[in-house]
Amino acid sequence: MPSVFTIKGPVVTDPDACAVIPGDDRRVRKAAKHVQAICKNMQRKLAPLGVGVVLGGSFRSGLAIPPRPGEPWDVDLRFLYDGDRAKMAKKIERLTGLTHRKTLNVVHGKKPVDLRLIEGTVTRNGATFEIEGALRDSEYFGIQALYPKLLTPAELRHARKQKLALRDDYPAYKAFKNNLLETVRRRAKAQGMLPSHLAGARQRKMVGRFCERTKTPKSQFDPRSFRYKKSGSSWILIGCPKGQWQPRKQRCKVGTRAHKILRNVCPTCRCKKGEKQKTKGR
Repeated sequence: MPSVFTIKGPVVTDPDACAVIPGDDRRVRKAAKHVQAICKNMQRKLAPLGVGVVLGGSFRSGLAIPPRPGEPWDVDLRFLYDGDRAKMAKKIERLTGLTHRKTLNVVHGKKPVDLRLIEGTVTRNGATFEIEGALRDSEYFGIQALYPKLLTPAELRHARKQKLALRDDYPAYKAFKNNLLETVRRRAKAQGMLPSHLAGARQRKMVGRFCERTKTPKSQFDPRSFRYKKSGSSWILIGCPKGQWQPRKQRCKVGTRAHKILRNVCPTCRCKKGEKQKTKGR
């Protein structure tokens, strides 16, 4: 079972943190050797700074599939550090050649975490690997490492086939990945394999009466990028500015912007001028 990484003092590079589960495709197996080498190289460079490096994503879960022709291999890395991550991001840039693209504020379990996306490309023996790195705290728990432990070999093979079949239909592809993640999470929780801050996490739902205010016109956003984000008792409908959305990665090149703000109010409260009353989840 992978542990929560606690990094104090000098970091000892952990070979298991770069463990790759390549599956049965010859091209994936060949790429997996490079992925493991990239991860270990990052470990060697960043260990003197007290930064841990952990492989995540499909190469860790056993769900890696070959990219489309001409596209790079995606490699997910986690850079773990508990100090000043703003300063550390700059040091990682200098040592690795990657670029700090933006910072996200996310909730991991019930804990808010600032996630600094540090990305770039690495070429090895003619193959291109797109590094999607994230600098975050050392309480990171890589649930991808539980996939090979909690899914049978037959389930993993079926999952890889489904990923290949659905990757051109993003909504179906995303739904399949989310369902698989919930299956692994449920099995892990039943076996006591999740840390407490994740085992007790509940999915938040938008329920109740809201006052909705439009902050930025819809015409300024890519319509494929909208999603809701919780902020205190309110919800924010955020989106990516037009021309900045990356359909393949389902990511925004720049920071997202607020389209609408929904304030949760009491059943008898009145909305302010310029707001619309909305009821959700009833």
